[in-house]
Amino acid sequence: MRNLFIISLFLMLSATAMAQSAESKKLVEILVGPSLDTMSEPMKGYVSEADIPAFEKDIKGVRIELINEFAKIYSSEFTAQEIKELLKFYQSPVGKKLAEKSPVFTQKGMAVGQKLLMPIIQKYMGKQLQQQGANEYFDKDKK
Repeated sequence: MRNLFIISLFLMLSATAMAQSAESKKLVEILVGPSLDTMSEPMKGYVSEADIPAFEKDIKGVRIELINEFAKIYSSEFTAQEIKELLKFYQSPVGKKLAEKSPVFTQKGMAVGQKLLMPIIQKYMGKQLQQQGANEYFDKDKK
């Protein structure tokens, strides 16, 4: 009888986890899917025309893995109820618009970040390169 209870409990927990995982995958597909699709487009410029079909196949395989891994992350960070509420939001008109515009926000945000951060990065990289050059110069004299 005890074994039957344990098996029943295990099956219930497994079913709950699978349902949460399926809903997490739906959520990730809505939130991350469009970005994953647009992210691979620029990479095609580095692939020969003959290799593009194989490249797309590989990307599609990795995309599935990414969705699965992101779904695990979402499942670990949100309760099943929170995931349901997020899905409900992202299936609403404003949620759909937010998800649709997400890649645009990411792209524009990266451009702004790069514009503002690049001078700072260059400043400190320049100092680092100068320091390395000085160290190499003095190390050369020691030999």
